[in-house]
Formats: sequence, structure tokens, C-alpha cells
Amino acid sequence: MEKPFTNYFISTSFNTYLVEDQLRGPSSLDGYTSALKRNCRCIELDIWEPDDGAEPNLINEMSFERTRITLHSIDWQHKLLNVLEVKLGSRLYRPLNDSTD
Repeated sequence: MEKPFTNYFISTSFNTYLVEDQLRGPSSLDGYTSALKRNCRCIELDIWEPDDGAEPNLINEMSFERTRITLHSIDWQHKLLNVLEVKLGSRLYRPLNDSTD
């Protein structure tokens, strides 16, 4: 990239899982398929730890919060990491440095 960052367009998606109204409408994984087929390169995933230890779920809560405090148990973080590594493999972005360190 040789030009200023503002000269580039990056297709992103927010609330990708929503089919209709944000508060009352249904949700679906089809939104992710649709966004990726439209060349979306940045998709928001909101994840919370289920009480029953099941696989990760998506939710739109605290989307703009960033904290050093662990919000999920270590066991569940490992489960989520495993799911991401299995599903995304080498396509998973792994930054070398975290700006919060």
C-alpha cells in the first residue's frame, strides 16, 4: 500500500447475522455467507460463553468494548480458539504485536 489509508476501501459487515430488525428480528448464519460472497473482508463476531459449555454463539452486546480483563473462562477460550483454527486454518489473521501491550 503506497497511498494514504483513507484512499482504500475495505468492505465490512456489522450485525451480519441479522435478517430483519435488530431488536426483534430473526438472525441467521446466511448473512455471513452473503457478506463473504460480496467480498466483505471484515466481519464482526460477537461471542459469549454459553452456560452449558456448548460451541460458541454470536450476540450483539458490548461490541465496542476492549479490555485486558478476561471475559471468558480459560477452558472456553481454548475451545473457541480450536473452533477458529479448525474452521479458518491458515486464513486466521494473527497479529505480531498488540497495540494495547
